[in-house]
Amino acid sequence: STLVASHSAKCLQFEAARHDNGAALVQRDCDGVPDQDWCLLPLGDHYQIVSRDTNKCLDVSGGDPADGAPIVQWDCHGGDNQLWRFVPAGDQYQVVSKLSDTCLDVAWGDLADGAPVVQWMTSPCVAMS
Repeated sequence: STLVASHSAKCLQFEAARHDNGAALVQRDCDGVPDQDWCLLPLGDHYQIVSRDTNKCLDVSGGDPADGAPIVQWDCHGGDNQLWRFVPAGDQYQVVSKLSDTCLDVAWGDLADGAPVVQWMTSPCVAMS
């Protein structure tokens, strides 16, 4: 599956197709590359979002609950900073962190390739399709 930012129609992937812990989540044109393919693993009423390319999880960096904390990849451990819920928003979903109750958000609503994905309390959150 892909995660697509509704405002830009770009797919989420890790920067420069990196495979190391701490690589930032960014948006890029959807082109079907392996690092744009995601798997959802249920854990209670939340999910781990796992890269099929790296087998690492989306992670709120450092467990920081603040707005603007970067989203990175990290070895999956099931902590609250790696758990997400999907909240229906019309025909799309808002992706909400269990840690902070904030949403995946492309920083500043940027439309460019490489724009970083952070957590942010927006009203409403950026929807993912």
